[in-house]
Amino acid sequence: MTVTSGVQGRCAHCQTLLDLEPWQLNAMAMQEHFNCKHCQRPLKLSCPEQIRRFKALGSLATVRATMIVLCATVLLVTLVLEWVGLVSLAQQLSISALMLASYLLVMGIARRRLRRPLLLQVA
Repeated sequence: MTVTSGVQGRCAHCQTLLDLEPWQLNAMAMQEHFNCKHCQRPLKLSCPEQIRRFKALGSLATVRATMIVLCATVLLVTLVLEWVGLVSLAQQLSISALMLASYLLVMGIARRRLRRPLLLQVA
């Protein structure tokens, strides 16, 4: 049983879509090559744009936790403001719906960026 990271890569030689394993991501981070599972050719991440995309994957990992904390904080603040009487129930519900929509939008964008395959060049 192999563990995948959810990151995909496309082999430049055979055009196969690969589910990258954690050790392959470590190899890419250290600028080392690894073999394609399908054609056994050595692959490496060498394009500057692809390297930037690879480095951005690390920051996408914290987006979910950050959005959960942000949404929970906003919902608690609006609950207290409604309890104190500064905000009506309708306003509290509209803020809650807005936070839910923003959470879904941000997470959708993050998932789309995460699922775009990295283009791996032949080493």
